[in-house]
Amino acid sequence: MPLKLVTVAHHRNFYVRGTVGGRRIYESTRTGNRKEAEQYLAKRHAELWTEHIYGRRGVVTFRQAVTAYLEAEQRSPATQRYLERLLAYFGDAQLSKITQASVDKACQSILTDAASARATTKIRSVITPLRSVLEFAAIRGWCDCPAFKGPKAHKARTAFLRPEEATRLVQAAAPHLQPLLIFLIGTGCRMSEAIELDWHSVDLKGARCVVWQKQGNERHVDLPPTVIRTLTSLPWREGRVFRPGGQKTASNEAYHDIWWPDQIRLVLRL
Repeated sequence: MPLKLVTVAHHRNFYVRGTVGGRRIYESTRTGNRKEAEQYLAKRHAELWTEHIYGRRGVVTFRQAVTAYLEAEQRSPATQRYLERLLAYFGDAQLSKITQASVDKACQSILTDAASARATTKIRSVITPLRSVLEFAAIRGWCDCPAFKGPKAHKARTAFLRPEEATRLVQAAAPHLQPLLIFLIGTGCRMSEAIELDWHSVDLKGARCVVWQKQGNERHVDLPPTVIRTLTSLPWREGRVFRPGGQKTASNEAYHDIWWPDQIRLVLRL
């Protein structure tokens, strides 16, 4: 029986009922408007017939893949923002239609000033989240594994502090920031790892602490003598290790005056 629109008692919306390629279909159009329901019917018939001929791989859309990707596990706020912009561009495009050319066009459309955007910006904002979704879909047999060529990112020269520069930086910082800076310089931890560090993860006698990486993995860090002395001098032993004024609790917002690179360079000129 071919697909057709039907009504159900006590329901406002139209329903689609019938068979396509031996598969029985009964689903709501989510609208009570006949014209809109007929458009839905035509679209679903085309999708179901294509799926019957070419398999699931030929009909999964980018929107469906993104929805499944977000439902599979918790994604970071930044990833969600990047995917919202990609979804606004690709929408219901079939995964099989996303090619290198369409990726290049996406960069031009999504980025505010694509012509002057750095390669790292294109990779972070477009290429990486798009590739993550398509790899997720490829594992499930919805498309081929993505093989996009991203822009070449030039490696920046790594900036470092000499001992005397590190000392001047700490001395020039606000008092509540000095322990944090000593910890960062002495351990090489990321800012997020340091700010999230809790006292229950610190072993002063063993000269070690445990920090958590953004992937959810724990990392053991050795604490040099200078860092041990600094942590020992802190007057609290519960909650967050680094916080101004000794509050019982402290969040990332407590460090609104964290020094940015330009300010650090200014300090080093003193």
